[in-house]
Amino acid sequence: MQSARAASARLISEIEFAYSLSEHTWIAVTGTNGKTTTTALVAHLLTTAGIGAWTVGNIGPVATTAVGLAPASDVLIAEVSSFQLANIDTFHPRVACCST
Repeated sequence: MQSARAASARLISEIEFAYSLSEHTWIAVTGTNGKTTTTALVAHLLTTAGIGAWTVGNIGPVATTAVGLAPASDVLIAEVSSFQLANIDTFHPRVACCST
């Protein structure tokens, strides 16, 4: 990681890159325990309510794939780790939660 930083003016995570390409509404879930369960639950609740939802990040497809495939009206629910959040600049989900 240090050599990547030294060779680049800017180093961002895949989540940050996907967000920069996206017109979607984002929900982010992070924390120590329960991220996958919480992410899946949020996706299930949205889908049951008739809202298109994609789980991305650590479950489901990588975020950049979902950005390319999901209609802009769908919601992207990202399970994100602290490592992914360490290299963000503009990632600003509409909703965020921390499971512990």
